[in-house]
Amino acid sequence: MNNRRSQLEMLPNETLIEIFQYLDIEKLFQAFDNLNFRFNKLLRTLNNLVYYLWDDNYIKMNNFISYIDVLSINCRININFNHFTYIRRLKLISLTDELLVQLKTSILPCIEYLFIKQLNCHSPDIFYDKIFTNTFPHLKSCYVCHKSKIIVKEWFVCLSVLCNLKVGIINLSTYVTILSKCPNLNIFKFQLESSETSIVDKPHVNLKQMTIKFEDINLLKYDSMINTCLSYVSNLERLSIYQDFFKVNILHYLTTDWHASSITNYLSLLRRFDYYFKVWYLIGIDTQVINTFDEMKRNFKSSHNDRYQSKFHLNLTC
Repeated sequence: MNNRRSQLEMLPNETLIEIFQYLDIEKLFQAFDNLNFRFNKLLRTLNNLVYYLWDDNYIKMNNFISYIDVLSINCRININFNHFTYIRRLKLISLTDELLVQLKTSILPCIEYLFIKQLNCHSPDIFYDKIFTNTFPHLKSCYVCHKSKIIVKEWFVCLSVLCNLKVGIINLSTYVTILSKCPNLNIFKFQLESSETSIVDKPHVNLKQMTIKFEDINLLKYDSMINTCLSYVSNLERLSIYQDFFKVNILHYLTTDWHASSITNYLSLLRRFDYYFKVWYLIGIDTQVINTFDEMKRNFKSSHNDRYQSKFHLNLTC
């Protein structure tokens, strides 16, 4: 054992640091913490230390808990975040009311990345209020997979640090508000709901990637809403549109230009356009139906005419 340890100690610091990155943080500290001055110093200079929490048995982590950079909670537990005040990246499978109360600057002052799969709290509004009132001044990326609706409040403030944002359901008014409050937003993903609002505001010059999702929306409103969205983001380089239908008017899509005219008018810097077209519960897929969808693909390709990379993704689900 002593011989193995001496061989390990002969390795340069750079090699040891690379090896340590592949080890479980708990086992890493059990093996090397307080072994000698050199290993102690190395452990405390490591970056991006990740801990995956599967239960509430985290009190035993006292010897390394303050060095965790990334905390991933993969179960529904009521954890005390006061033990993790230095984490920079937080991933939650479920945000409960008990956890929501703890999302505050005084407890998690260093958060830069926040990922939440489910908002299992009584008031998702409170969560979004925390985000858009700059509770986390260092927050650069926020991803919320839950389909909850954002309601704009008059006290929302400018989030100049936020670069990447994925949220649930918004309307055009909320879309424009978020763009105005997040001037350095680079990636924006959301589900757009039908809206009658007519809006005038300044364009957003920093957004480079945008993903829009629709579900069974009025087709006439849909084209107008897309046109409005694109009119605000003239420097967009990548656009993805997801459209889900339970029933679809095929004839409309045999005559549409697939937003080519809007892209021509507003997105001169666009490099990539992906259109995801999903139809649920399509009954009776025969040769005629397949030929119709093939015609839609040809129409899509012709409309965009290789002016930028474009792809039509068709998904028929019975």
